[in-house]
Amino acid sequence: MGADWRSGVFTTDLRGQGPAWRMTLAGDWAPIRELGGVMLSDPEGVYGDLLPVLRQADVRVANFECVLGDVGRPIPKGGPNLNAPVEGARAFAAAPFEVACMANNHTRDFDDESLAHTLDHLHAAGVLTVGAGMSEDEAARPALLEVRGVRVAVLNCAEGEECRSRQGGPGGYGFEPEVLADQVLALKDCGAAQVVVVIVHGGREHTPLPPPYMVDGLRLIASAGADAVIAHHPHVPQGIEMLDQVPIAYSLGNFCFWQPNDLFYRHCGYLFHLDFRGDVLERASLTPYLIQADRLRLMPDAVRAPFLDDLQKVSDLLADPEAVQACWDAFIDSHGPDAHLGVCKSPLALSETDRVAAAAKLLNVLRTPAHHGFYLRACERVTRGEEDTSPQWARDLVARWTGLRYDEMVR
Repeated sequence: MGADWRSGVFTTDLRGQGPAWRMTLAGDWAPIRELGGVMLSDPEGVYGDLLPVLRQADVRVANFECVLGDVGRPIPKGGPNLNAPVEGARAFAAAPFEVACMANNHTRDFDDESLAHTLDHLHAAGVLTVGAGMSEDEAARPALLEVRGVRVAVLNCAEGEECRSRQGGPGGYGFEPEVLADQVLALKDCGAAQVVVVIVHGGREHTPLPPPYMVDGLRLIASAGADAVIAHHPHVPQGIEMLDQVPIAYSLGNFCFWQPNDLFYRHCGYLFHLDFRGDVLERASLTPYLIQADRLRLMPDAVRAPFLDDLQKVSDLLADPEAVQACWDAFIDSHGPDAHLGVCKSPLALSETDRVAAAAKLLNVLRTPAHHGFYLRACERVTRGEEDTSPQWARDLVARWTGLRYDEMVR
């Protein structure tokens, strides 16, 4: 088993039998903002010179980060409510992407009606959906495919925030690592799937390393028998590790998802390829790209080399729990000495004009590990006199991931 960071290739010690096939996974996809018009009008051209790479795969999977159409009403939430024209379903299928991951924090942004409407349009376009449904049971069902004679299951879950299924109702499938681990075991034990890939939408946005709870959770799922564990949501790329022959990619970064800023790590990401022979994963690899206002493009060598150096650095740190914790603490410190008060400051200020929105924001903080974990750790560090004590190397890494400008890397 080895990693070649110059080429972005990770090989296992396993060798399979039967036909070779590839699954390619991508991060957040939503035809909104500046990139949205091109995604709808030129749904193949928007991928630029990345399109031939996508088409080398036998099956393609991406995170569908919005709802479709002008149905329903915006739900109260802490973040933006995202919707796009219904033509987005056909655009998604054009690459073609065969599987849409629906477990995310936007999957019912315009209430239950918008989720049902989106699922209907994706299904009509021939896209399999996974990770959300009109009941928790439906959301929990894997997408089942047969690829070159191999039975493949894709499981998708998310912290989900306000869009998570609650009390069995509509929404995204929740991120519960122990439950996912049992599901992986059951799918393989009963013979429903020979290969199981688990895709998680979660963690804290913009951090160079995942929070400790995400590292623990994704490793638990990998140890249960998943063939690969892939994550997105942070809107920046994060590291990769191999755990007993199982690749874990902690964040693929943005994909076809435009963010209005000049930051490099919000405008790049990587495709993650899983190369199987029969039901055995022999190799994983990545393809880095840049996100421009009119299309994607393969990352040129002059940018790819330092990008892969950065990615290797954060990947190597994953092996050290103290380093993971130090980066989490540095990220908290980057929010200033009153980071622990954010849990109440924002909702209190909002409550003066919109009590419902304020309550929704606070409820999301209390329910979602990415948020309450941040504030719990911030408060703990204040009570111990440890605030603003994270190591300088971790602060520098956080500053690079959150502040490096696009024009500093791409000239």
